[in-house]
Amino acid sequence: MKLKPPTEEQECILLAEYLDLMITIGKVIVYTHTAQETFTRSWGIKMKNKRMGVRRGIPDYVIITPKHTIFIEMKRAKKSLSKISEQQKIWVKAIKDTGVIADVCYGFDEAKELLERYL
Repeated sequence: MKLKPPTEEQECILLAEYLDLMITIGKVIVYTHTAQETFTRSWGIKMKNKRMGVRRGIPDYVIITPKHTIFIEMKRAKKSLSKISEQQKIWVKAIKDTGVIADVCYGFDEAKELLERYL
């Protein structure tokens, strides 16, 4: 039986557990997963979100460490199952252009590797 590759949600859960551990040992101060899963059929909610400034493409994670702020756009480890949108590319580039760490990570292992470079 062939195992299915982990979903993006499963990869994100592993990352959140890892970040929680890093908080307990003082390597991460705070983090959040940006809730961009905003699908709704309600035009009223869509318009409210737009007026409040909700924009597509912002990276999934904002991580504050004692020395750095890090943005991670999380994707599935199997690249053929993940696609980076143009808005996501724009956000990651714009953040990097300011000198802040930002990257697209394909799976938990890549995200952990990126974080360990800066923790």
